[in-house]
Amino acid sequence: MASRELLETANVLLVDNRVRNRRGGGQIFADKLYDWLRSYTRFQIHYLNLTAVENHPINRYLLNTVEKYERILEKRSRNPIVRDLISISQHPLVRFRLNLETRCLRNRRYDLVICNDPLDLKMLIDGKPDVRKLVFILHDPESANILRGRWKRMQRIFDMSNIMREAISQYDTTLVALNKFDYNELQKTCAARVLLIHNGIDWGKFAPGPMSRKENLFLYVGRLEETQKNISLLIQSFYEMRRKDYKLVLIGDGPSRPLYEQMIKFYNLEGFVSLLGFVDETIKIDHYRRAKIFVTPSVSESFAATTLEAMACGLPPISVRNKGALDVINDGVNGYLVDNDASELTNRMLAIASNEDLREYLGRNALRTVREEFGDDVMRVKYLSLFASLLEDGKN
Repeated sequence: MASRELLETANVLLVDNRVRNRRGGGQIFADKLYDWLRSYTRFQIHYLNLTAVENHPINRYLLNTVEKYERILEKRSRNPIVRDLISISQHPLVRFRLNLETRCLRNRRYDLVICNDPLDLKMLIDGKPDVRKLVFILHDPESANILRGRWKRMQRIFDMSNIMREAISQYDTTLVALNKFDYNELQKTCAARVLLIHNGIDWGKFAPGPMSRKENLFLYVGRLEETQKNISLLIQSFYEMRRKDYKLVLIGDGPSRPLYEQMIKFYNLEGFVSLLGFVDETIKIDHYRRAKIFVTPSVSESFAATTLEAMACGLPPISVRNKGALDVINDGVNGYLVDNDASELTNRMLAIASNEDLREYLGRNALRTVREEFGDDVMRVKYLSLFASLLEDGKN
């Protein structure tokens, strides 16, 4: 184990290229890493991201423009990874911003670089800094597929598979998978060192509220994007429940919001489904504590962060099977896993809504799972131990 002094003298770069107007899971994760590292390295850590100039008028204009551009691209591509890469690689404002950040890396030397997005690796290759150790955290749900060359359609637009492989071959790289599926697949196909570190959450922030405040609410929290998040399935399943004593609340925003507004009108659910958009953290936590059941229909997640938040607040989760949810939900014990099928999802929603004892049983087990296995403190120790060991190895 490296000493605290070793970490304090390290020159560490944390890269986070946010090109959206709101913080997603990857950006929240990067901010968390930054806070942890800063407690050790003080001013030796460099945080290259758009958040640093978030309030600058030019940057606000850039982020707003990209958000509008995404809504146009939503209609052109059914593949969210392709769409994001088009927006990043072709929009002139984003290319200008990335080029500026790439220049910042030239002729620099870092003991450790930490990235969690494939485009961060492109910046490293183009900027050519002297990097002793590289940690790439596969936070994007399709990073492992990109690395294995599975996204053939995407290759015609932006050859991220070769970019990722070039970065891995060029630098002493450690890959961090967030779920067992990616970990096992990369162990078979990738020459780099691969580790498994699950995400965690802050128990002090996410905790159950009083049972007296519970309301008949189904809750979804996340980006409003159809191809990956699959929210039309949830709206359809809620309609098929035909339970007028329950309501559905969707927290978040995104390019597919107009689609869901149309569905709500089509099914005459205006009084039963609420689209709250982005809300403050306190309002989000309040809804976790007020709701009775959490539902996430996403078909692709590297790790189910909002599911963990809901479980930490005592909510039983229902999730479409994806590689992130499989590591968190034990079907029938602390929640339910369903196929991408409206009838199956409807039946599970009805089962929990109609049985208070079942709901409380699943909720208790969900809370126990998070507190025993997915705390921030566990994740913090694992990452800092990893960084320390790499820095110690780099000094030898």
